[in-house]
Amino acid sequence: MDWQPIESAPKDGQYILAIVGKNESRSMAHMEGRMFVIRHEGTTKSGYDLGWAVFPGYGGAPDHYFTHWMPLPSPPEKDEG
Repeated sequence: MDWQPIESAPKDGQYILAIVGKNESRSMAHMEGRMFVIRHEGTTKSGYDLGWAVFPGYGGAPDHYFTHWMPLPSPPEKDEG
């Protein structure tokens, strides 16, 4: 699992881990360098990109808010003990 450019991230609704890059957003600029689990919200019938859901109440973040992404690791195996 290596970091990949955000441009190559899947936009099919699956959750991924992403790094916030330098941006001018009032709500995201102070988050530079932090990592979030995000998912792409899809596109409308007319082709409008709905952006990335970052955390509850904040969606629609464009690709350029992030620099890199990677798939989430598998969860730990259930302890049968």
